[in-house]
Amino acid sequence: MRAPLLKRIAEETGGRFFTPSNASSLPEAISYSGRGVTVVEERELWDMPALLMLLLALLGAEWGFRRTRGLA
Repeated sequence: MRAPLLKRIAEETGGRFFTPSNASSLPEAISYSGRGVTVVEERELWDMPALLMLLLALLGAEWGFRRTRGLA
């Protein structure tokens, strides 16, 4: 175990360093905090017209290719 490195990381990140002698206080130290929670942002396909046009163009090109080859 690299105790000095782990202590430094704990200090710099706002964490705590535990050893086997003080591990009994670990359950009290573990608590849920909202820090680090990310928010997932979903966007509808219709909100991105360039992507929508690309998708429609690809579908149209596939349909045209299949039609000219007699696969549709």
